[in-house]
Amino acid sequence: MHAWAGAVESAWRDLVVGFRVLRRSPSILFSALAVLSLTMGASMALVSLSDRLLLKPLPIEHPDRLFQLVRPAAQGGLTQDSFPGSLIAQLEGATKGVGTILTVGFPNDEFVSFGSGAFLPEPARLQSLDVKGFALLGVQPALGRGFEAGDSEPGAEPVAILSHEYWQRRFGGAPDVLGTLLRRRDKIVRIVGVLPGGCPELDLGSSPDAWLPAGRGQGGRLLVVLRENTGPLQLEAALRPAWEEYLRSQPPTQTRQENARLARMRLQAVDASKGLRSDIRNRFTTPLAALTVGALLLLLTGCGNSGLLLAALHDRRRGEIAIRMALGASRWRLVRQVVVETTALPVIACLPGAMLAPLIAGMLVGLASDPDRPMRLAWQWDWRFAVMAAACCGIAAAVSAALPAWRLSGIQRQDAGHSRLSFRHRNHSGFQPAWLFIAVQAGLAVILLAGGGLLQTTWYNLERLNPGFDQQRLSIAELQWAREGSRAYTNSVYRLLLARIAELPGVARVSLSGWSYFGGNSRRAAIVPEHPQGEGATEPAEFLSVAPGFFRTMGVRLMRGRDFSPADTEAAPLAAILNESATRLYFGNGLALGHRFSIFDPKQKIEVVGIVEDTKLNGLRGPAPPLVYLPFFQSEFRGTSDMPASIEIQSLPGARLDVPELTRVIRTAAPGLAVRRVRTQRDLVERSLLRERLLAVVAVALGLCALLLAGLGLSGAIAHSVASRQKEFGIRLALGATARHLVGGGILRALAPVGMGTLAGAIAALFLARFLKSMLYGIEPANPFVLGGAALVLLAASAVAALVPLTRTLRVKPAVALRQE
Repeated sequence: MHAWAGAVESAWRDLVVGFRVLRRSPSILFSALAVLSLTMGASMALVSLSDRLLLKPLPIEHPDRLFQLVRPAAQGGLTQDSFPGSLIAQLEGATKGVGTILTVGFPNDEFVSFGSGAFLPEPARLQSLDVKGFALLGVQPALGRGFEAGDSEPGAEPVAILSHEYWQRRFGGAPDVLGTLLRRRDKIVRIVGVLPGGCPELDLGSSPDAWLPAGRGQGGRLLVVLRENTGPLQLEAALRPAWEEYLRSQPPTQTRQENARLARMRLQAVDASKGLRSDIRNRFTTPLAALTVGALLLLLTGCGNSGLLLAALHDRRRGEIAIRMALGASRWRLVRQVVVETTALPVIACLPGAMLAPLIAGMLVGLASDPDRPMRLAWQWDWRFAVMAAACCGIAAAVSAALPAWRLSGIQRQDAGHSRLSFRHRNHSGFQPAWLFIAVQAGLAVILLAGGGLLQTTWYNLERLNPGFDQQRLSIAELQWAREGSRAYTNSVYRLLLARIAELPGVARVSLSGWSYFGGNSRRAAIVPEHPQGEGATEPAEFLSVAPGFFRTMGVRLMRGRDFSPADTEAAPLAAILNESATRLYFGNGLALGHRFSIFDPKQKIEVVGIVEDTKLNGLRGPAPPLVYLPFFQSEFRGTSDMPASIEIQSLPGARLDVPELTRVIRTAAPGLAVRRVRTQRDLVERSLLRERLLAVVAVALGLCALLLAGLGLSGAIAHSVASRQKEFGIRLALGATARHLVGGGILRALAPVGMGTLAGAIAALFLARFLKSMLYGIEPANPFVLGGAALVLLAASAVAALVPLTRTLRVKPAVALRQE
C-alpha cells in the first residue's frame, strides 16, 4: 500500500515539475496542444463514425435476435428488401413459434400541415411501422401512448407518433401536442404520442419525424425478432413452405429461365443487429474506413511532431538531468519522470479533441449529405466513444513520450554543468532518433498526399464526364401532390402547367417526366420481347415516363424513329422509346423499331417507336443502363395518380429562371400541387458525387495537414540543431567556411531522412493504394504522376522548411560564437 502511495506521490511531483517546465515555454505548449487536439479530434470523429456504420448495435435488449428478410428480385439475380402485403400475410403465419415479423416502411419525405385550418405545406419525413414494433423493441413513449393493435385495422382513426427530436424542433417540446391534427394529402392524422430521445435508428441516417402504423395488408420491409435459442437457419426453414406456395400462386409473366431461377432461390435472413440494410452503409462503409486509416496516420504524424517539440524542450534540461544523475538519481527514475511529464500533454489535449470530434463529425456528415435530404446522425456520448478517446489518448501519449525518453538515454554524468552537449556527443548519442521521427513523418505524409491526389483526380475525372444530356440552362422543379385526384385530373393539370410555364419569360423549352435524371429515383423491370435477339432477355431495364419534347429539352439525340407526341394518350396504342443499351440488350444488333415487348402482362404489347442515345441515369460511374422511356400521359407504370413528377425547364441563353414566378404559376394552376424544390440539372449531377467529394476533400485535407506537420517537425528539429551548434558554426566560419556552404550542407543533411522516409512512404503508398481501387475512376492506383508529385511536393516543402531556420547561420559571428559555452 505504501509503495502505491509513494508511486502516486512521485508521479504527482513529476507532473508539477512538468507543468512548470511547459509554462516557461508557452509557444511549445500551445503548439503541441493545438496539433494533438486537432489530430485527436479528427481521429475520434472518424473512428466514431466508422463504429456507427460498421460495429455499433441498436440500443435494444438482445440486438443479436434481429434479422431482416430479403427475397430474390423478380429479375436480374439481385435481392430486394420490399415485400408485397399478400406475401407478408403468408409469412406471418409461418413464423409463429420462431419469431415475430414486423413490417417497416421506407422513410418518405412528404408535405404535411398541422391543424384544421388552411393547408400550409411543410416538409416532414414519415415512416410506417408495425403496431407491435415499439413494444417488441422495448421503446416506451415519453408522452402519450404508443401504437395499439386496433390502429392498423381498416376504418380505425389514423394516428401518428412524433420523434423526440422533431417534437423539440417543431413544437418546442410543448406537452399539448397530443391531439394535434397532422394532414397529409387528404388524410387527417391525430398525434397520440411522442417517443423518447435516443430511440433505435432502424434506418441509419434517415430518422423519421413521425411514425405511422403500418396498415394491414401494407407492403414494406420485414424485420424479424427471433425467440430465444432460435437462429436464422431455423427461420429460413420455417418460411420456405410459405415462400414456395407464394411462388406457385404467381402467374408466369417472365421467361422460362427466370421462373426456374426464382424457384431455386430462397428467402434469406440477414443480420439486422445494427439496423436495416442501408444505402448509407453500402455507399460510405469503404470510404469511411479509408478516411479513418488516414486520420490515424495523421494522428501518428501529429504525435511525432509533438514528440519533436517536447524533445527540444527537454534538451534544454540536459545539464540539470546530468547533475541529478551525478547526485545518484537512477536513469530509470529520470526516464519515468520524462514519460510522466510528456504524457500529461496528450492527456490534456484529449479533452479539447473530444470537444472537436462532434464538430468534425458534423462537418463530414454535411459533406456527405444532400442538403435537401440530409443524413440524420445524432452524436452520442457513450462508453464506446470513451474507449475510442482513451485509445487515441494512449497512442498519442506513447508516441509523444518515445523520443524525449529515447534522447534522455544518451545523457551521461560527465555532462553535468553543461546546458547543451557538444556537437560530437550529440551526433553520437541522441540526434539520430529525431531524424528517425522526421523520416517516419515524411513517409506518412507521402502516403496521405498520394491518397489525396488519387481521390482528387477521381472527383475531377467524374465531374468532367459527359452524362449524355445537356446540363446547361436546365432547371428541374420537383412536384408533389398534397391531395389525391384521378389520373384524368392530374393529367389535365400537367398539360395546363406545361402550357403556362412555356409562356414564362426566358423559357425556351419545357417538358415533364416521372422523375429527373440523377434525381435518385429508379424503377426496374425485365421486358420480354416477342422475338428476342439479344443476350439479356432476363436482365432488368430502367423505366422512365416522359412527356413529348423531353428529349429536345434535355439535349438527348434521337437516333432512329420518332419522338413521343401529344397523340400518345391513354387511348392510343402503347408505345416506347429505347436507348441504345436497351436495344442491344434485348434485340441484339438488329433494328428494334417496330418490334413489340411486354412488361408484366404478356397480352399487353408495347411497340418500339424510337431509339435515343445512351444517358447516365443516377450515377456517372459505369456504363449507361438500359433505359425504356414510356409516354407520360399513357403509362400506368408511373404508379398512382398522385405520384411525384418533375418538370424540366430549359432557359434561353443569358436568361435566368424566375423561381418565385414559377412557383406562383404552379400553385395557381393546381392548388393541390406543391413544389418540393427547384434545382439545376448540374446541381443534381454534382450531388451524385457527394461520396467522391467527401473522399477528395477530406483526403486532400489530411494530406496537406500531414505535409504541414512534417514541415513544422523538420523546421523545429533544424532550428534546435542550429541553436545548439552555434559554437561549431563559429569555428567553421573562423576556419574559412562560407555561410552559403553551411546552409547548403544543412539542407542536404535535413533532406537525407526526408528522402529515406519519402522512399519508404512511396513503397507503402503503392501497396495501400490497391485498397482504394474500388473508389477510383479514370486513374490507376499506381499512377506514377500522382506518386511522383506527392514525393516532389514533400521534398520541396521540406527544403523550404529547412531553409528558414538554417538562414540563422548567416547571422552567426565567429567571435561571439566562440565566447559561448
